[in-house]
Amino acid sequence: MSYFDTTAYRIVPKESYRIKRGCPGCGRKTEYCNSGNFRINANKNRIDVWLIYRCEACRHTYNLTIYERIRPTEIDREEYRHFLQNDARTAMRYGMDKALFSKNKAEIDWEKVPYDICPVEQASAAGNVLVIENPYELRLRTDKALAEIFHVTRSRVRQMVKEKKIEIPWNFLGRRTEIALLEGEIRNE
Repeated sequence: MSYFDTTAYRIVPKESYRIKRGCPGCGRKTEYCNSGNFRINANKNRIDVWLIYRCEACRHTYNLTIYERIRPTEIDREEYRHFLQNDARTAMRYGMDKALFSKNKAEIDWEKVPYDICPVEQASAAGNVLVIENPYELRLRTDKALAEIFHVTRSRVRQMVKEKKIEIPWNFLGRRTEIALLEGEIRNE
């Protein structure tokens, strides 16, 4: 079997991003994880919605702001119901939203995001191309992902590069990375 059958893979996180931040309870920088719970607070005709994160060491909480001082009518009814029910899928969706973390100035712990590499499709195309989709933009080394896909060691992947079987022009995966034989087109977006 060739390593270069045209195939697509997708990087899928198993859990929400974790946050690194100073914990008042521990007195040092610790890791916070998604509790899967939301907090909703009403103040007159405005509401706030937060996703609750907890310190793994002392259980101190940090509220990641989703909505701040908005009218209840501005939130979709179904989404609001999910907040009230502490819906796990909604908590995961917001726990994987990089823009939300950026808006909250929360530091994501990229080293501790467990993930799976799932095959997406088998297809034939002109040239031999391996496509790796990374929709959540996890910070993952290209050689590490290839080693997991091919079921070989990272040193074997580096050997394949030296033998000019594959070319790895970027150290880390982009949102979509195409890896091909040297004659093929290679892109990383």
